[in-house]
Amino acid sequence: MRYPRKRSRRVASFLRRLAHTSDRVFAGNPRHGIMMWTLAAGSFLDHRAAAALGKNCRSILQVRDCPGSRN
Repeated sequence: MRYPRKRSRRVASFLRRLAHTSDRVFAGNPRHGIMMWTLAAGSFLDHRAAAALGKNCRSILQVRDCPGSRN
């Protein structure tokens, strides 16, 4: 999936602004790859941005449902 050029500029600008927040924020692309990771997210989730960027969200976050099964 590709965003129209104008929209991707807006998304990139928004992500740049989020990158400088002290909040725990990460962003994924439509294929579930991590494309932005703040320092606060890294310290909270115990993964540095260098290790998380480009990886699949599931592999980094180890998502599980209520019964404990991996999704």
